[in-house]
Amino acid sequence: MRPADLERLGRLPAGRACACGGAIRWSYTAYLGHGESTGVYSCDRCGLAYRGPLRARTDPGRGRRHAPDAAAPTGGPPDNPVLDPATAERLRALLGDG
Repeated sequence: MRPADLERLGRLPAGRACACGGAIRWSYTAYLGHGESTGVYSCDRCGLAYRGPLRARTDPGRGRRHAPDAAAPTGGPPDNPVLDPATAERLRALLGDG
């Protein structure tokens, strides 16, 4: 949903009850860019959608990018616990790697 479409939605009612009497439940989060998002709610009876309050990201300098794990194993790939050494050797011979 585009930001302009979100602006057309009504604000979330204080009692979280729709005019039709249905309960309003959280549907999804709409990301507006620039670190802002809002919740989109919908009525479980008639399907009417509402927008929640605007939320700003608390730490604007960092997204979901993660630094490399310093505790990652070193020394090559881990042993394959599924293949025993004899089966691995036969596979290497069949594939021409041994």
